[in-house]
Amino acid sequence: MKKHGIDVSKHQGVIDWTKVKASGKVDFAMLRAGYGRTVSQKDIKFDRNYEGCVTNNIPKGVYWYSYAKTVAEAVEEANACLQVLNGKKLEYPVYWDFEEKSQINTGKANVSAMADAFCSTIEKAGYKAGVYSMVSALRSYITDDIKNKYSVWVAHVKVNATSYTGHDMWQYSWVGRINGISGDVDCNYCYKDFTNETSTTPTTPLPTKTVDELAQEVLDGKWGDADERKRRLNEAGYSYTAVQNAVNAILAKQKLQNAPKLQNHVVKKGDTLSAIAKKYGTTVDTILANNKKTYPKITKNYILIGWILRV
Repeated sequence: MKKHGIDVSKHQGVIDWTKVKASGKVDFAMLRAGYGRTVSQKDIKFDRNYEGCVTNNIPKGVYWYSYAKTVAEAVEEANACLQVLNGKKLEYPVYWDFEEKSQINTGKANVSAMADAFCSTIEKAGYKAGVYSMVSALRSYITDDIKNKYSVWVAHVKVNATSYTGHDMWQYSWVGRINGISGDVDCNYCYKDFTNETSTTPTTPLPTKTVDELAQEVLDGKWGDADERKRRLNEAGYSYTAVQNAVNAILAKQKLQNAPKLQNHVVKKGDTLSAIAKKYGTTVDTILANNKKTYPKITKNYILIGWILRV
């Protein structure tokens, strides 16, 4: 059994899925859901492509382009992908797409651990999962136990037959042509009948709280500190990075709001910094820090009449 399919993203532009179906050349489609660690990095054509497949009865799976360099970041990517999917039904797996040199440079053990982290998070949510990359990367940077545990999709172009073994899908061309798609499209063969396997509709609840709600809960102490906070947020299906950025923004705003309001003091004859500090309830060091940029020559014992000091 060999099925022919395509993989697409925003780079294929607006696809006419009715024509794709009518071409008779597409048995399945792999859709890019997004990339990176946040939901905001969803592929802008994903929803349209998904609905096009549903309407035309084209079995579909997805892939998520990775930039992760740590296991924790791979988990964040998986959680972002799950939030983008938001319960959508898939017939084919969700693939972790690793291609970046910066990832490969972290070494085989780490790349394999990231693949396992992404795929296990996806499978806990009820989807099938797999790993995609070039033939050389899969051979050199993914351990055998990971290849045996998850589906493998190999990219190996400009050959009549791939020399890679143990894969479910082979991406054999980056310059295919399909009616309904303007320009080149990647083409693949699939050797496993995923459509006859258990449905890939999620079985566990997806995250429901907003980033702002979670940030406030973090500030209230409900998610622990440091590594514990990261672990608990990731395990619950949220993006630790997005939540922590929101927390930092709230703290910065609070600091700005709570900062003392500075006033202007025009230096007069007989003024000293100690007398000025006492008058405004501040310190000499604080006055120096607030005015050093404007008056570089200012010292504890040197000010000039007419200077406008921020106190």
